[in-house]
Amino acid sequence: MGKICIEEGLKIAFPGRDAEFCAGVEIGMLATLMAMAISEFDRQVSRSNIEQARVLSDSLGYYIVRSECCDDGAVRVTFSNRRRRPDLRVVSSR
Repeated sequence: MGKICIEEGLKIAFPGRDAEFCAGVEIGMLATLMAMAISEFDRQVSRSNIEQARVLSDSLGYYIVRSECCDDGAVRVTFSNRRRRPDLRVVSSR
């Protein structure tokens, strides 16, 4: 049984529930945040749920703008409902 990250520093477990239930809770939390039209947010998602999170974000007009692996086997993902412009820098002052 895995623990689900509710917010930074708060994880909960559902005793007696299987991995599919936990995956559903994770995706349900993502769907709720996206439905609230929050412009950008970070979530910790299990690696097995990344593809489903990507499909959901595409469907609801969000982009995964950053992802990084965590020590516990999860992935911290940043979702945004607007495309980020590339970071530009001056290469010549002429």
